[in-house]
Amino acid sequence: MRYTSWDRNDRNTPVLLEEDGPNRLGVFSDELARLDGANWQLQVEQSRGIEAVDAETSQPKLSVDGNLARAQRVLARVGEREFTLINESGKNWIIDDENGAKVAQFSGTNRGVRRAILEFDGEQSLSRDEIIALSFTARMILESRLSSSAVGIIATLLLCTIVAILAFLF
Repeated sequence: MRYTSWDRNDRNTPVLLEEDGPNRLGVFSDELARLDGANWQLQVEQSRGIEAVDAETSQPKLSVDGNLARAQRVLARVGEREFTLINESGKNWIIDDENGAKVAQFSGTNRGVRRAILEFDGEQSLSRDEIIALSFTARMILESRLSSSAVGIIATLLLCTIVAILAFLF
């Protein structure tokens, strides 16, 4: 597999695909990921990170520390491995493993938030759980940054509107 992408036709339950499909890796909702043979309970807090545990065994599957909307480096633990997600420039990110080797990259440009494509680097061997966890983390980072910037834009427009009304009245 060279990359994963998201089918967002149903906004409430996006589907993680191998490349452009049709093979599905999982179906995600706000609190549950339904994967082949397993379910993960999800807890996402934009300012704190992500926690995912196996719904049956309560075994941790994914732990992400950091503010998803603001951090330039985010640490993700998937099983026994650690990955560092690094914001290289603007909307471009890379993912390094515990040895500092690049394993994947993603970007928020060119509809990047909508499809949240995670591209894997050549010879790196990642488990299915690692691929799913890193793909979900990439999507959450991109969505958090989009919502954070949207709030800023709305606040700026609201302030400009107030100033314009005051300038018109006085």
